[in-house]
Amino acid sequence: TIEREYPDEGSQVDIEHVKIDGKTFNLGEGEITKLDKENDLVRLIRTFNTEGIYDGLRTRKDPGDRAVTDMKIGEWSFRTRYFSKEGTFKGTYVNLNTPIEMYPTKVRYVDLEVDICLWPDGKIREMDREKLGLWISQGYVSERLGQIVKEKVEEIINSLSLDAEKELT
Repeated sequence: TIEREYPDEGSQVDIEHVKIDGKTFNLGEGEITKLDKENDLVRLIRTFNTEGIYDGLRTRKDPGDRAVTDMKIGEWSFRTRYFSKEGTFKGTYVNLNTPIEMYPTKVRYVDLEVDICLWPDGKIREMDREKLGLWISQGYVSERLGQIVKEKVEEIINSLSLDAEKELT
């Protein structure tokens, strides 16, 4: 009954990014270009119209750039690869979060502050673990959840491949 309400390939969905303190941000609307319902895999593509800087990567965002976001529903992270309008790889940003949820018009998760960035030169860097540590010390996030994030960071860093990230597929 519920499944028929959910988006399909070609659908537009919002990305609802919820912070630990409850603030909610809409990261924009993406088009579902791949949907593997059997494995709960979703690929969203967003095209940017404005200039700016990609958070974390500290890389220039230009009109026409594309973000290719790969998510697995129920997973503790997702990755977004950024490309220029010509298809040049600008970097990958991996967000660690509570398990991703899918709704009829959006995907949603709670951001757990820790991120991993991969640059075109192959440099990989974990970022903002201290922010999660602060939330843990204040009692908003459990020690167990902090341990899950630590384990996931190691898994992700060991699985990142610059060659695979550069492919605009």
